[in-house]
Amino acid sequence: KYTAPGIYNIKLVAKDKNGCVDSLSKQVDVKPIPFLRIFPRNDTLCQGESRTIIAYHSDTLSWSPSATLSCATCDTTIANPTSTTLYFARVNNSFNCPFTDSTLITVFSPFTATPLTNPIYLCLKDSIKISVLPAGKKIFWSPSTNISNTTIYNPFVSPPASTTYTATLTDSVGCFSSTTTVDVIIKSLPQVNAGPDKILSYNSMFTITPTYSSNVISYLWMPSGSLNCFTCPVTSGSALSTQQYTIKATSDSGCISKDDVTIFVECKYANLLMPSAFTPNQDGLNDIFYPLTRGIKLIKRFAVYNRYGQQLFEAKNFIPNEKSFGWNGKLNGFNQPPGSYVYMLETICDVGEIITKKDSFLLLR
Repeated sequence: KYTAPGIYNIKLVAKDKNGCVDSLSKQVDVKPIPFLRIFPRNDTLCQGESRTIIAYHSDTLSWSPSATLSCATCDTTIANPTSTTLYFARVNNSFNCPFTDSTLITVFSPFTATPLTNPIYLCLKDSIKISVLPAGKKIFWSPSTNISNTTIYNPFVSPPASTTYTATLTDSVGCFSSTTTVDVIIKSLPQVNAGPDKILSYNSMFTITPTYSSNVISYLWMPSGSLNCFTCPVTSGSALSTQQYTIKATSDSGCISKDDVTIFVECKYANLLMPSAFTPNQDGLNDIFYPLTRGIKLIKRFAVYNRYGQQLFEAKNFIPNEKSFGWNGKLNGFNQPPGSYVYMLETICDVGEIITKKDSFLLLR
């Protein structure tokens, strides 16, 4: 490969296995390539504009594609492309050696901004993503309130009332712009009031009767396990422990509102159930003396004393109704004699009030 024109001598030397040598020489005449340079190398146009292209060259010239050029063989030609086009210039010298150069004319075309979805319906206090086409443009949304970002394609909006958002799209060189709108229509929320909280005694029946707006069409109570109906507008149940209930109301437009009501189990009615006697004889029946409670969430202290006031057993801070925290009738591994003993309880009920109790019981063997 030769980088400059000229006469070049090529010589081939061959030697056989006997050491005999012969050679062959030849001249290569390398012709010069023609000179060609296009200006500008690259350019950008708005559709409908034209651009002058100049070819500096030394020999016969031809342009392609020629359909959008004013002259296909001139040194200077005017390009008026309707879309992005790569133009080529080719020259041939007197030795018929060719050379080609090119220029890329990027054309920006008009476009029409179009909302991806319009209108958009949204429940009050919710948010939703809005979007427009075509992609790849500079974008600005207005108004700038209640929108996550005014310069991205897919912002989230959460207007407090029905709002029309305007998107202005512009290409990167400022040739063309287009504007469109997205209407976000706010649907009103259903109204629900679960009513006042209630304080009840353990295991008493209750009924919850919320008030609803007229557009509510479905109901869902949570948690549903202790209620007689979890899809009814009015529900009832038994007060077994302090519990907060949530009613979720859905309107005819699909919007959702929630409200809560709490049923408190009153402490003074909480049951501290202690057996009057127990028989720790290892028969698997009534072997452990421990507190059985209802409406109590924590035993702070449980202690057993003999008739002399000596403490025989103590357990603290445990969940009620657990045998593992009860007394087995022993002290330091030795069985205690039959007779009367005293227990003391300090508990915390479901609403946080401290309840204490002291009484006697019998150990039987």
